[in-house]
Amino acid sequence: MSIIIALPIAHALIHSAKIIQTICMMFGIFCMVMPTQICALGVLCLFPSGGFFAIVCAHVIMNAPLFVYVVTTTYNNIDMHTIWIAQSSCASRMRVYKDAIWPVIKPVVLCIGAITFIYCLSSFSVPLILSTNEYVYTPDIFLYNAYEQSDFFSGLFFIRNT
Repeated sequence: MSIIIALPIAHALIHSAKIIQTICMMFGIFCMVMPTQICALGVLCLFPSGGFFAIVCAHVIMNAPLFVYVVTTTYNNIDMHTIWIAQSSCASRMRVYKDAIWPVIKPVVLCIGAITFIYCLSSFSVPLILSTNEYVYTPDIFLYNAYEQSDFFSGLFFIRNT
């Protein structure tokens, strides 16, 4: 979900003025250092019932600035001669994106996607604050619940006692 939101924003930033790009990148860095508890409480104010949708929204709010920052930086490092050659050979915008830009940013998008997946999987405070369903667990929450119930064996092996 963060990829779907971040790619168009990064594409728009690369075509905007340098000062707008710099300001947005500074705000993006601010969002990356925002504590997860603050993000979860902000989403809880928007969605008081919590639940799975609120957890997904909180993760998108936390991870989209990372995507935008890294993809915009990668866009800035693309060799403009390649894009210019593709445009001068009468290629459409979609063809330029597909043949000149996407091969450069695809590895970055895949790596940041994997990192974001790991961030979401190991998230502790967001599902703990926003979860209304007892089945929304991450590995960290399994360990926390096992510690709270003094059942260390099941916590180490992620065995759920019913």
